[in-house]
Amino acid sequence: GPKGVGKSSILHNVIRFFPGFTIISSGSVLQKVSQAQYGLNFVDLPREAKRVVRRTYTEGVMKETAHTLLDIHYGEFEDGGYPCVIPELLLPHITHFVLVMGNSEAILNRRSHDSKERRADRASVRLNVLGERIIFNELVARYNKENVIIHNKDMQASVQQLAQFIQKVVDQ
Repeated sequence: GPKGVGKSSILHNVIRFFPGFTIISSGSVLQKVSQAQYGLNFVDLPREAKRVVRRTYTEGVMKETAHTLLDIHYGEFEDGGYPCVIPELLLPHITHFVLVMGNSEAILNRRSHDSKERRADRASVRLNVLGERIIFNELVARYNKENVIIHNKDMQASVQQLAQFIQKVVDQ
């Protein structure tokens, strides 16, 4: 889902119901790999360097055991577009897709009050919301994976909805 929609907060609340599950915060891992390989923040890297960092990240993620929840964005602003940024190598290993969506005004408010450097203008929020939805729909169609869309209007309800989805997957 878009930056500031509450993905990380939902995951950190839901994980307590699933001992043995882990969360990989893609942004944190990408930042650590970027610093280690280039000595720069991930967002400051040129496109090709970002691809190298994402490949290193993917190789690490693929070594993880089952029951891993990826806290990840489907796309990012790049050269006037919004391409999918999940590495091709990783996509076939993702078993289910979850999209967390929210009201643009709520996302804008969240972005303007957090410590992360995020674009906090209405146009970028709308583009981020739209881009995430389009890429999610394309990936679900392309890979035919079970999925759920969570509209984060209320944190507890969103946590409950994701917990129910995960439990259904675990019970299969």
